[in-house]
Amino acid sequence: MDIKTLTVGPIATNCYIVDTGSNTNIVIDPGFGEEKIIARLKSDGKKTTHIIYTHSHWDHTGAGKALKQYSQAEVIMGENGLKIPDKSGESIASLMGVESSAAAPDRFLKDGDKINSGEVEFTVKETPGHSPGGILLFAEYAIFCGDTIFYNSIGRTDLPDGDYDSLLKSIKEKILTADENLKLYPGHGPATTVGREKEKNPYLN
Repeated sequence: MDIKTLTVGPIATNCYIVDTGSNTNIVIDPGFGEEKIIARLKSDGKKTTHIIYTHSHWDHTGAGKALKQYSQAEVIMGENGLKIPDKSGESIASLMGVESSAAAPDRFLKDGDKINSGEVEFTVKETPGHSPGGILLFAEYAIFCGDTIFYNSIGRTDLPDGDYDSLLKSIKEKILTADENLKLYPGHGPATTVGREKEKNPYLN
């Protein structure tokens, strides 16, 4: 499993292209920069099987429609996610001088669901708190965690439908119980590990 990180959009969202073997890949959180993302997909020359939103905020879904049109991949997200497309998010993006156009999900995910692409199986874990419908994707040695947790920080809960207590519960029950060597790939900022955040994240100690 090879992971490429593309930093896209006005608030530096991490979009991940994950090579899943057997000439396939998935795209996680295509926030913006559809030209940049599609150029990389063309360069890789693999079939994109899924486009996955870790949650429905505009900075994680904004290039979804363009990628769907290009790849015809299945678009999926957590079953409790907010309505897609998010018109309020598109308005915010417009104020920042970028276009946000999410593709509506083809399918919704719930806790414990599996996603199979190529030779890799992803396990879904729901993590409400930052946003309804927030999910983690566990895959081999990695966890794709959206805006649930970051290097030395945690997701915002001052946005609509955020809840601080729910977020901390999600982190402690779904992330801190995992193998400490697992690498965390967040929605913004550098990658980290479960063990590092368990020991040093000031919001968790």
